[in-house]
Amino acid sequence: MLKKIALLIILSLFLSPAFASTSLDSVTTAGSGTISEGLTYNGSPVEAPKAGEGKFGWNVGYTFSKQTQSATSSSPEITDNTSDFTAGVSYKNGWEVGGGLSYSTTPAESLHSFGPNLFAGYLFELHTSEPNDQPKTPDASPKPTPQKSSKGFQPSIEVKAGFSSTTYTEDLSATTARTGAKKVAVGTRKTSEGITQTAFSPEVIASLLEWVSVRATYTHYKYNKDVKAFLALLDSPRAVQIGAANFGSTLSGFPSSTFELGATFYFLDVWNFTPSYTWSKYASDGSTGNSLKLALNREIGDHWSVGLGFEHDKSNGSLQNLGILSLDYDF
Repeated sequence: MLKKIALLIILSLFLSPAFASTSLDSVTTAGSGTISEGLTYNGSPVEAPKAGEGKFGWNVGYTFSKQTQSATSSSPEITDNTSDFTAGVSYKNGWEVGGGLSYSTTPAESLHSFGPNLFAGYLFELHTSEPNDQPKTPDASPKPTPQKSSKGFQPSIEVKAGFSSTTYTEDLSATTARTGAKKVAVGTRKTSEGITQTAFSPEVIASLLEWVSVRATYTHYKYNKDVKAFLALLDSPRAVQIGAANFGSTLSGFPSSTFELGATFYFLDVWNFTPSYTWSKYASDGSTGNSLKLALNREIGDHWSVGLGFEHDKSNGSLQNLGILSLDYDF
C-alpha cells in the first residue's frame, strides 16, 4: 500500500502539467496463480469550455499481468507474463466520441495483439415537470427545466456504443512449454498464425436518483477463424486474459458474447459501493461462465480515493477468487 502511494506521488510530479487537469489511477489484482498491476493516466484541459464548446480528454495506460497454470499429468507448470499498453482520446459536447489503440505482448507464448477501438455516446439530461419562472399565457405553458440538487446532481441517461478490432498473432517458430518442441514442424513455410476479434458493445447508464446509478452492457464478438484451433496453439488459454478486468469473461479463452449489469451506490458523501455481475459465453466450446465483482471506495480529502474489492469467477468448472486494491489521485 505504501509503495503504491509513493509511486503515485512520484509520477504526479512528472505527469501533471500546469495546463491540464489530470488523474492517476492504480489497480492491483491478486489471486491464486494471478497477479496484475495497472496504471492509467487521464487528462483534460484545466479551463472549462465556453458555452457551446466541447471538452477534450485523453488517457494512457499500462497493465502487467502474471498468470500461472498449475502442472498437470500432461503439462508442466506454465507462467505467462503479459504487458498491455493502451492510449485514447475523446471529445464531449452533449455527444461524446473517442477512440484509441491497444497493444499487448506475452513473450512466453510468443503472442502479441494490436488493434483500434472507437466509441460514441450521448447524454440525455432529464427534465422535471416543475415550472420555471416564465409567465403563463394562454398559448404557452411553463416549460420543464432540468432539476439539480444542492450538490449539482442532474438526472440523466447516457447511451453509448463501442467497436473494437483486435488481431492476436502467434509466432509458430517458437517452442511450446508443454513439450519443448516447435509449434510447427521444421521446414513449414508458415511462421505465424493470427486471429482477428471484432466486438460491438452497446451500453446504457441510468442516473435517475442522486444515490445510485445503474449500468448495462452487452458485447457481441466475432472471429475470422476457428477459435478452438487458435487456442490449441497456446500453452495456456489464460494468455488471452488481457487487461485483467473481469477475468471471468475470458477464463476459458475468447468469449462469443458477454452481458454485464452493474450499479454504483453513493452514501455519506465520500463512500460508494459498486457491485457488478458478468455473464459470458465462450466461442471455443459454447460453455458459459460468470463473474461477480464487489468494490467499496472512499474519497480521502480533495485528491485521494482508495478502494477494496473482491471478484469471484466461475467457468467450465474452474473457480477463481481475486482481491482488488485501487488507489486514485486527482491532481
